[in-house]
Amino acid sequence: MLKKTVISIFVIFCTLCGLTRLLPVYAAQDYILIADFENYETVKEKEKESSELSAASDITYNNAESSLKWTFPSRVGYVKTMSTPKRDLTNYSIFKMRYYSENANDQFVVLATYNTQTGVENNPYFYTVVTTKGIGWEEITLSQNDFLAGSKRPAVSGGESISPLWSEIGGIYLQTNGWNSQATAGNSIYIDKIWFEKDSSYGPGSIPSLYSEEVVKKAHDALKGGGAVYAGSPNVVTDGALCKLKNGDNSVTAVENGETLMIPVSFFANYIGCRVKEENNAFSIECNSTKVACKTGSVEYTVDGQDKTYSCPPVWENNILYVPAVEMAQALGLFVVSEPKFAAISGNESIRLLECEYGVNEYLEVIEYIAAYREIDSSLLTADECKKVKDRWRYELVGSEADNNPSNAYLRRKLESIAYQGKQAWDSMIKGSETSLFSGVTVNTTAQMTLLYNNLYSMALAYGTSGSSYYKNADLVKDIKYGLDWMYKHLYGEAELNGTGWRDTKEYNWWDWDIGSPGYFIPTLIIMEEELTAEEIHNCLKLFDHLVPEPLGNGSNAILTAELAIGSALLKNDGERVIELQQMIDGTYLYVDNKRNNGEGFYTDGSY
Repeated sequence: MLKKTVISIFVIFCTLCGLTRLLPVYAAQDYILIADFENYETVKEKEKESSELSAASDITYNNAESSLKWTFPSRVGYVKTMSTPKRDLTNYSIFKMRYYSENANDQFVVLATYNTQTGVENNPYFYTVVTTKGIGWEEITLSQNDFLAGSKRPAVSGGESISPLWSEIGGIYLQTNGWNSQATAGNSIYIDKIWFEKDSSYGPGSIPSLYSEEVVKKAHDALKGGGAVYAGSPNVVTDGALCKLKNGDNSVTAVENGETLMIPVSFFANYIGCRVKEENNAFSIECNSTKVACKTGSVEYTVDGQDKTYSCPPVWENNILYVPAVEMAQALGLFVVSEPKFAAISGNESIRLLECEYGVNEYLEVIEYIAAYREIDSSLLTADECKKVKDRWRYELVGSEADNNPSNAYLRRKLESIAYQGKQAWDSMIKGSETSLFSGVTVNTTAQMTLLYNNLYSMALAYGTSGSSYYKNADLVKDIKYGLDWMYKHLYGEAELNGTGWRDTKEYNWWDWDIGSPGYFIPTLIIMEEELTAEEIHNCLKLFDHLVPEPLGNGSNAILTAELAIGSALLKNDGERVIELQQMIDGTYLYVDNKRNNGEGFYTDGSY
């Protein structure tokens, strides 16, 4: 079942603050990014493809660095936004594109082609015509059914002609003045992102990425005549909808009293069809021929006149009467499936589909996920909110003046060790060399590159840790900045991004490029953020953002790359990106008894 399903800003960043255990593999992704033009350097490269394309920094989405300005030509013109051997988009049935339009009623065509050869119209393709609505940002959403099938590739050597297939898409193009589209020459749009998403119509969040529509439907069907709740969530999952717990017109949540799940007594009336009567401190619930009589604040109750005892008494809280969910349901003779923080209750035996004595029950996972699900508004993750998370991360790295008390013998030894290691690294720094940054380390391997970043991290810890003898040392901060710039210019920066650097990032040890070195320099940037300019931070992150656009690999590698990518997004105050990355690793919180995630991860018996 899900190890983590309640999504909140706090939970998003738990991994960063060391509050979660290492969990397995990023199993599923709910979108495929086709083009992202928020990076200025990326867009500058795109300019080379056509005179109609240019990098724009004045009109950008959500304070991004840039967008791609496409000025419509008087002739037919193409913009190539994806070029790969083939991509299978079968399960990504929703096309999305975000752009800024300067005018209304300009038209362009979106083409999804079989391959990327010149002369797109000669290949099998899907196409649709988009019409701009007016001045401002627009986000269009189209299903694959909104695309029409274009030409077939002619048969070769007596074979059959090839029709376009969403399972074999090699190029996504934008085109003007063709397929009956009309765009005024000289007008422009500014493109931010283009992507395909999975259809989320049959479940919220990552449900469509993690489970088939058939599994989700069966899970809902099991709740016929009942509902499921999760502690801390206002959701009630039923056989046909996602509803909210209500007390009158107000939305409320299920709560916990110790380890007992408590729900409003109104749940039994609204979702089970019970009759609830309240009088002063006494109340009763009737279901079919069974009657339960209780008093608030008392663990004693009766079932059809027979005395019983709760483990936790019914209570009033904020004018809401809460009762023990599982015990009340059992007293009423209802079917119950429960887990810590969760209960599914129904008068129908169909709910037993959710039962799970051992191993994995995907139907139960689905209902737990939906019951706990909270939508996050990305606009709430402002720069101020990102700063709160970075401050917490910094605290995890260097503590605070209040906590770093040298009168504590253990802390004094720790502070002395941090200062000593920082000084050792600092003393070995070589300035002015083109071949090495620290004495005794000639960089011939990526492991040695990571070692250099480790040295800079030791220096940053000594600088940023209150109680260290080098805390806020003015000379030390200059040399840390020098070292970060040296690494960008010589080992991990623009040259490596362009393929002209000291090593090909696709060869040698990928771990150092994607995890090892970033695992030191991103925490270094977190510690040193106030001492660095936005450009200096951007330079340090440029290659990493290119190499790790999403969580990579399996097991702890996926979690580590997600954590580092979230750190990069936080350093750029990109809350929307943080949410995207969090959603990408939802699948890591699933048990793997049923061999999903290639069997790499935690099993329900606790083994890994």
